[in-house]
Amino acid sequence: MTWQGEGDMPAMENNTYVNANLQLNNPAPVPAAPDAQYAVKKSNGDLSQFTVNANGKKVYFSKANLRFVGFNNDNGSWSFHANQVDASYASPGYSTNSEGSLAIPSTESTNDRFAWGLYGNHGMYEDDWPAITTNLSKADGNDWGCAFSETSLEGGNWRTLTIDEWNYLFNGRSQQKRFLKVTLKLAESGEPYAVQGILLFPDDYVEPTGLTRTITYNHNTSASTGSGYDLVDAPTGSNKWSAALLYTDPNSNSYKMLAAGAVFLPAAGYRISTMYYQYLCHTQGIYLNGMHRDAYGYYWSSTSGAYNEFSHTSRAFYFDRTTVGEAGSYQDRSHGYCVRLVWDAN
Repeated sequence: MTWQGEGDMPAMENNTYVNANLQLNNPAPVPAAPDAQYAVKKSNGDLSQFTVNANGKKVYFSKANLRFVGFNNDNGSWSFHANQVDASYASPGYSTNSEGSLAIPSTESTNDRFAWGLYGNHGMYEDDWPAITTNLSKADGNDWGCAFSETSLEGGNWRTLTIDEWNYLFNGRSQQKRFLKVTLKLAESGEPYAVQGILLFPDDYVEPTGLTRTITYNHNTSASTGSGYDLVDAPTGSNKWSAALLYTDPNSNSYKMLAAGAVFLPAAGYRISTMYYQYLCHTQGIYLNGMHRDAYGYYWSSTSGAYNEFSHTSRAFYFDRTTVGEAGSYQDRSHGYCVRLVWDAN
């Protein structure tokens, strides 16, 4: 309690202050920040903050996408990938039972594209949709952030963005340098040796000094349409792979942007049942099993769509080389999409 009247604090009469100008100032406590090892941060150690609504709500992003490693819901563990560029490129070890339905993985596997709803159901059966008619929430115990309520990883403060918050990140914030669609070079050879996705810049982003080329940033989803993925670490006027620096090279543009606090959202593809639609980067382009694939990024929100006997949908954020924004229609809950958790900063 602080005294905000004039002069000395007044005396009390019958347990009541005489001066009517007394004001009590008990602001709501600021939420504790996550441990820096689990959140996106700048090179100076400060955690990156992102505004997600018009009322000034801010969040921190987890250091990478969510993953589940194990055999089944009761014999496995939840964690974040080690790096922002990481995604699993092998389908989980599912098999089919005698009736042709999907069975629980028989070998340990990593899953990082989840069906919507019920965080514990890390590999939801093709025809099994949770009967959730409202949005996911921590209070109801069905948000993905609840997975960490039961482990030592940061307690229960992680949560999933709503679809409105996803849209505000890309279209509502005040700065002009909001995001950039990029191709990052992971290695000179091998598979995968590149990853495509989005660099999402924090509210206080300042363009690093010493960038090797002029960067054309996106400030809303409409402006990014058709712009493709920028090979941001290649010299100006060049799109040659051999001329691009690795994203781990301190001299590369992407390294400097990540050091300035950018979030990277990999275009990690999606899953329908056990079939993964994703990409590997080859010299010929972006391929999977010899078939050309665009680089898709699907990220679930906590926002529900329709749930009835005819429709089981929820809402997701989406991007590819020509599009950024909410996925064009409500998405089937059985599809496996990426999850990137956030932590409230205020």
